[in-house]
Amino acid sequence: MTPATTGLDTLLPLAADALGLRPAELRGRGDRRSFAALGGSSLQAVRLVGEAARAGVDLPLHRVLGPEPVGTVLRAATPLPPAAPSAPVAEPTAVRAALPGQTGMLSVADLAHGSAYHLLFTAEVEGAPAAAVAPALTALAERHEGLRTVFVPADPDTGRIGRRVLRHARPVIRHQTLRAAHGTDPVTTVHTQLAGASEALLRPYERPPVHCTVTTVTRSGAADRVLVSVLAHHALLDGWSFGVLFDELAALLAGRPLPTPAPSPESVLAAHRARTAAPGRQETLRDRAERLRQVPQVLELPTDARRPAHWEAVGERLPAALGPAATRAWRDLARTTGTTTTVVLLAAYALALGRRSGAGELLVGMPVAGRQDPAARDVLAPCSPLVPVHCVLDDTATVTEYVVAVSRALGDAVAASDVPMEDLVPALGARHDRRRNPLVQFVLGVHDELIPHRVRHGDVTLHLHEGHCRGAPFDATLYVQRTGDEPRLVLEYAHGALLPEEALDLLNAVEHTIEELSGRPTAPLAEVRTTTPAQQARLDALREGPRLPPEAADSDLWSLVLATARAHPGAPAVRDRDTALTYAELVCAVTAQAAALTDAGITDGDAVLPAVERGVSEIVAVLAVLALGAHYVAIDPATPDERLRTLLAVLPPAAVLATADPAGSAFAGRVETACPRPVRRVAAVDAGAASRTRQPAVEPPAPRGDRVAYVAFTSGSTGVPKAVRVPHRAVARLVWPSPGQVVSCGPGRRMLRLAPLAFDASTLEVFAPLVGGGCVEVHPPGLVAPAELARFLLEREVDVLWLTAGLFRLMADFAPHGFARACHVLAGGDVVAPEQVRALLTRYPALRVTNGYGPTENTTFSTVAHFDDPCEGTGPLPIGTPIPGSGALVLDTAGRPVPPGGVGELYVTGLGLALDYAGDPERTAEAFRVLPAASERAYRTGDLVRLTGAGQLCFLGRADRQVKIRGFRVEPDEIRQALTALPGVRDAAVVAVGADASERRLAAGVVPDGSVTLFLPELAARLARTLPGHCVPALWSVLDEVPLTANGKVDAAVVAAGARPLDEEDAGDAGGGEPFEEPRPDSGPGAATPAPAPAPDPATELARAAWTHALGRLPSGPDADFFRAGGDSLAFARMVAWLGKEHGVRIAPRELYASPTLRTLSA
Repeated sequence: MTPATTGLDTLLPLAADALGLRPAELRGRGDRRSFAALGGSSLQAVRLVGEAARAGVDLPLHRVLGPEPVGTVLRAATPLPPAAPSAPVAEPTAVRAALPGQTGMLSVADLAHGSAYHLLFTAEVEGAPAAAVAPALTALAERHEGLRTVFVPADPDTGRIGRRVLRHARPVIRHQTLRAAHGTDPVTTVHTQLAGASEALLRPYERPPVHCTVTTVTRSGAADRVLVSVLAHHALLDGWSFGVLFDELAALLAGRPLPTPAPSPESVLAAHRARTAAPGRQETLRDRAERLRQVPQVLELPTDARRPAHWEAVGERLPAALGPAATRAWRDLARTTGTTTTVVLLAAYALALGRRSGAGELLVGMPVAGRQDPAARDVLAPCSPLVPVHCVLDDTATVTEYVVAVSRALGDAVAASDVPMEDLVPALGARHDRRRNPLVQFVLGVHDELIPHRVRHGDVTLHLHEGHCRGAPFDATLYVQRTGDEPRLVLEYAHGALLPEEALDLLNAVEHTIEELSGRPTAPLAEVRTTTPAQQARLDALREGPRLPPEAADSDLWSLVLATARAHPGAPAVRDRDTALTYAELVCAVTAQAAALTDAGITDGDAVLPAVERGVSEIVAVLAVLALGAHYVAIDPATPDERLRTLLAVLPPAAVLATADPAGSAFAGRVETACPRPVRRVAAVDAGAASRTRQPAVEPPAPRGDRVAYVAFTSGSTGVPKAVRVPHRAVARLVWPSPGQVVSCGPGRRMLRLAPLAFDASTLEVFAPLVGGGCVEVHPPGLVAPAELARFLLEREVDVLWLTAGLFRLMADFAPHGFARACHVLAGGDVVAPEQVRALLTRYPALRVTNGYGPTENTTFSTVAHFDDPCEGTGPLPIGTPIPGSGALVLDTAGRPVPPGGVGELYVTGLGLALDYAGDPERTAEAFRVLPAASERAYRTGDLVRLTGAGQLCFLGRADRQVKIRGFRVEPDEIRQALTALPGVRDAAVVAVGADASERRLAAGVVPDGSVTLFLPELAARLARTLPGHCVPALWSVLDEVPLTANGKVDAAVVAAGARPLDEEDAGDAGGGEPFEEPRPDSGPGAATPAPAPAPDPATELARAAWTHALGRLPSGPDADFFRAGGDSLAFARMVAWLGKEHGVRIAPRELYASPTLRTLSA
């Protein structure tokens, strides 16, 4: 490096001195390496900038800390402009303006925990007597205005805070003698004592004003050990100030006099005002705000902690020593990338936060030593503004590129440090949130450069220790307390943001991330997962799940049922209202039905559609199909004709198995008509009669676990339903006897059979008892009401039952007595309410409640969470852990594992996976994948989850717009496409209304194209011909345009706000004309004034109240149809249950279902 200017000649020895190099060494290396690459730290850079300013040269701090060669930075330095006039000396009694940042810290102390910004440091004194401490402290208070400052109201009308400097130095010094117990550390004891009392000792708002600094001198032990503990409010002193304070205390104790007075904090205020008034300052603010405008303003780590409604700023500190490997990696990576160790730590911290939060870019706060002015170096005042550092986690960049980018981002933040947070926050339009700090929630602080571990002057040595007063103004702050050979990190975390084990996980992850980054400097950042070996072990356990024996993978359901029948031939197997069969009788009936199917040509691999109502005959039909190696296709008989044609086109059955009754015969006829190819009709046998006749045994095909057992249809985003082909092994793993099996339904146990056959939960209801040796108790077909179901459960002495989340809530609220004989209740299909779980477990202590989660593509349950005590049902219920034979992974959008606690999409693996979507290889490949993260096939659920500290998966919502209606997965886009295909509809929006599973409904908003007059009931009717009932919206509205949010998404709140049921008077006409209204005979001119309507009778009033309770609105008239008004089976059950519980009125569900009007209900 060749000197080119006088400025360079001036700066070169200063830079060399700051780096601990000889000028000749720096001259040779400075053109190739940055200040950081030459070993420079942030504090050394600040001191170099200060010395340059003293020499009259302007050296930008952000460039010194940046990646440029130091020679380039020194050459670019320019002369400082003329110094501003010194700040006038204020009168001692005058009220002065608060320094930058003081008001904010004091307001946090006032609104949150009082110790949020309390700082505590203790110096162990060697080489000076205790009697010398008080005079030295008094001299320091005389020298420094900051030690004599109190806070007072500057403007009583606005509440603005000001400062007043006391004329005389009378520091608060408390003396005590400590006789520490053997084995205890006196420093720890004193810190515990003072931290607990800090709120009482420091009271910045006390009137009259009191000191905001308290010193305690402690004598401890026979050796007269002296401890000097300084407790101060951060609004008066920052970390640098404590470093200055203890350095000067050591000097005074060593007999070295100090000049009086020290520089006044007014110089800090004057410099701040000068920067505020500087030309271009507003442009700097606007530029900084524009750069950060698209960055998320809230970074929240997923946690099991409950964030309080008002931020309390209370927490703990968790210390950790950086291990030798991580220490080497830390320094190696700084050297390799030409950055500082501070930058490396910031990069590791930001990456660990990003991997857990799912954020691709985030803001991390960093205090910056704002003491480039030499006059500010000895000032005791808060001169460390917090700056937000914009960290971008570009997974396509290499590790080195990422670290260098973080270094540049830190430089940008330092360059804009003149823009205070109190100006930046409103410039960004950040909303006030009482639950967290604005804009920056996670902070990195480097204390080791500000507060040394040891201070020495002459024969006096101070050993410094940092305490903690349980304040935590941010979600988490990572401190570097000490570097050297044994670096020490401390994570300060708020109780409302993280639990202790989560904080430890984060701290361990930062250390591990440093090693990962350093070990692979040229690797893509995407490969750095920030997951420690212990954390990875938790992910591995989740991925592998509980094991099942190898024979489970090759199981055949009919073979398992046969084995049970041989073991328990005389035990009850199935029972409905008319028929009861033992296992031996069940086998006979199945054999007879299989013979009939064989006679019709059904064989291995064929599809059969059972058109049989729920009952014993339905179970016989299913088993007969499976016994032949065929598979059954379950379709709801209420499916509209157009929808039925669509389903059968996807997977046409070879036969329809139907009963001779009108319902079965009619559905079979519809299937024959809708099927694109000829379908054989096979008569369902009379199960009771067939069970008493001997038939030649069916010769089943060789058992194969991958043989298709059944096909279930799910919603498709393209409008085309998906036919999910489920193999035998998937159901077998669900009911396989094992220590961790989902449900035990052995001999003597009775399980409810209630779910539609088209719903995969029916497999659990049928095969859990039939494989375990229990009995299937079949509920009569048709709608169910809580009171009626409760009677059935008690009469049949049902032990085990599965209910949808919505029906479970209704039963728990309106008919909890129905669970009196149950030992195990399983619920799922949607979010299960914890309140009802707690209530049931409180009422029935011997009961177990299970929250089961699983998509159709992974056969009923993928994970379960069991609850046996009310105390376990607090907060949102987890969905648990994988069931035997299944595994789970939590992955990010790129398919890479998310660390424990982080949010990601759930993928499931194992024996429960479906084979494919029949005839749809493209969507099969999209949903079922072999992932790098797992050596086996996995299904992408689309559900967002996180793994809690307790090892349980917690459901957080959907990654897409899919919703659950009555337990069925529904794609709103499928319904929207169907709507826009109808004449007269230009656009449409479909949203879900209601958070609870028992109340959630679909609302549709349609935009007319003006070509025809839209009649909403006709739209609903047309939609019902092509979509299943749960996909037809219950609420409707007409829109001028589809409303959008600021982010361009459909504004669901606006769509839902205007939607109403179809039978309301103003919902008839959607074309913009007059509301539809039936003509009235006497409504013409000259018509007689109608007589006043008679007052409704009590029965009608009660019916109207029940209707309103279920739907949230009054009926439009006596012939209003409950289901057209937005009702569904769950709302129907809720209405019937309310009448029974609140008014003792028992309704026959079947009769009301046949004519679901207000008139029928009133009767």
